Amino acid sequence: MTQADQAWLQIIGDAKPNTWVALNEDGTELWGQGSSFAEAVEDAARNGHDDPVLFLIPPDWQAVVSDGLLMEGLASSELTEEEFWESVDRETNAMLSGYRPTRIAS
Repeated sequence: MTQADQAWLQIIGDAKPNTWVALNEDGTELWGQGSSFAEAVEDAARNGHDDPVLFLIPPDWQAVVSDGLLMEGLASSELTEEEFWESVDRETNAMLSGYRPTRIAS
């Protein structure tokens, strides 16, 4: 998993469900957040950032991989550790491809 993917997962993992986040262009820095689109834009502006990428965190957002599943997978004898992490990368990349932020024209 790339550092950009890790940053993106950290941001969306920490965000409250059903809120807006204002990000930099590649989605690796949180510039602002709010309960509405406008609040997130205003928060980013207060933090010195113009023209953020806005992303709505879904109300039913749930982590795809929990700590327990990670530990279970690592302890499994069915996959080597390398194979396990490759499968986590594949699943994470598949999940991220559907949730990448896109610029919303204002």
